[in-house]
Amino acid sequence: MKGATKRESGARRPVRAVLLAITAVGASAAAARAQGISLVIDTSRGAAFLKNTAPSVEPIDAYQITSPDGALLPALWASIADNYDADDDQSVDAMAPWFEIAGLPISLAEASTSTGSAGLSPGQVVSLGLIYDLSVGGSVGISIADGVVTSPGSIFFLDLAADYDGDLDVDAQDYAVYAATYGSTLDLRADGNLDGRVDAADYTLWRDSPLLDAAPPWALAAGGTASLGAIAAPEPSGAAAACVGVLGAALRRRPPVRACRRAAW
Repeated sequence: MKGATKRESGARRPVRAVLLAITAVGASAAAARAQGISLVIDTSRGAAFLKNTAPSVEPIDAYQITSPDGALLPALWASIADNYDADDDQSVDAMAPWFEIAGLPISLAEASTSTGSAGLSPGQVVSLGLIYDLSVGGSVGISIADGVVTSPGSIFFLDLAADYDGDLDVDAQDYAVYAATYGSTLDLRADGNLDGRVDAADYTLWRDSPLLDAAPPWALAAGGTASLGAIAAPEPSGAAAACVGVLGAALRRRPPVRACRRAAW
C-alpha cells in the first residue's frame, strides 16, 4: 500500500462504498452465489493471492479480507488500487481506478469506482503482497462484491515455497523453472529457500513438497470433496463490524477511514 494515494479523493468514493459495507457483513444466503475467486495464503512466507479457479471470467467490484486476530499487515499490502487498476498495469481493471477503503490489521478492503469493469480471467493470479503475519496466525475471511451481490470466497492455506512458476501449485512446470535457472544468482524464481542461489537444496524443496502433483485444493472443492486448508469466511469480529459500520455510513462524507483506523488500532 502506497500511503494515502487513493484513499482521500472524494472523486473516488461514490456508490462503491456501499458495496464494501455489504461485503463487510456478508451476503444473505439468498444473495450469495458460488464464488470462483479464492484467497490463497502461502504459509511459507505469508504472501496472499487472489486466484480465479473458475473456467470463465469472474467479475469483482470490491473485496474485503478480515482477520479477527489482527494478522493482516497493511504496510505490505499490494492493493489493486496501487498496482492493477486502470491507473496502473490494468491487469484486473483496464477501465476504472480503484480506491482503498480500509487498511487495518483486522480488515483490508478496496473497491472499483465503476460496476462491471473489473474481472479475473480463468486461472489468473493476483499477488496482494506479504500481508499475512505468520507470527500472529489465525483465520481469515474474504467477501467479494459483484454488483450488488456479495459472496464469501474460499480460503486456502498452502505451503508454496516450491511454486517456482507462480501459479499456486507445485508440479512439473516448477521443476522446469528450476532446471532452467539452476546455478543462477540473478534469476531467483526457483530459489525456494531464499539463500540467494538456485541449487540442489531448491530441488529437494520441490521434490519433498506435499503439493507435488497433487490435485489443487480448489479442484477438489469443485468436485464436492472437502478442500485442503479451506476455511469458511468467518463473521467479522465486533471491532471489524463496528469499523465497517462506520465505513458504510461515513464514506459518503469522506473521512471515515482515518477515524476507523484510530478506533481499531
